[in-house]
Amino acid sequence: MVVGITAKELIAQGYLSPYRYFAPSVADLSALKRKGKDFDPQQAAELLSSRAVFGDVIANYRKYADGLQTICYCSSVKHSESVAEAFRAVGINAVHFDGNTPKSERERITDDFRAGKIKILCNVDLISEGFDCPDCECCILLRPTMSLTLFIQQAMRCMRPKEGKTAIILDHVNNYKRHGLPDDDREWSLNSVPKPEKEYTQTARYRYGSVQNALLHIDQRLQRNVHIVERLRN
Repeated sequence: MVVGITAKELIAQGYLSPYRYFAPSVADLSALKRKGKDFDPQQAAELLSSRAVFGDVIANYRKYADGLQTICYCSSVKHSESVAEAFRAVGINAVHFDGNTPKSERERITDDFRAGKIKILCNVDLISEGFDCPDCECCILLRPTMSLTLFIQQAMRCMRPKEGKTAIILDHVNNYKRHGLPDDDREWSLNSVPKPEKEYTQTARYRYGSVQNALLHIDQRLQRNVHIVERLRN
């Protein structure tokens, strides 16, 4: 297997932007169950669809990414529609689209987002791969996932390079606890499969003594790099 250039190297060479990573918790997801290979999206949507959650998501956007072009990844179509509606209710132009949105309408929405007419673009896995928009400077993660590939694709969607840009990633569903950070060094294998959160936690404890020590190690490593990751913990 040929291993390509790492995300850390791409950032250092200017092919990806540096980033700041925030993980403010907005809901208790401890009861979230799996469905097949990933979390149950409907249950996740229900846990993340209260008025209090929407209020916290909007407050954190205003605190860390106010006014930035943002892609928001949600857990279901209804959840995505509700998030977009919540942003619009406070005067932030947000639009939902999905696979059932007519192609011409999707293209118009995408063009309006690139032109800055839309601030928040809400979706469900629709723009996880192959979407190039350097003006997108923030990603909001409201879609818990066991998939490392999906996590990387979504979290790094705002890291297309642009002069002077530092991307903002708002992880409200603790995906970093399952997968680490987007530019972590990883051992890839043709036989690898996504690790359950419990297994990831056990690995962290084995390598660093505790999950908190593992998170501290991540923080210290990134503080030595050209970008700083900031994390909020309860």
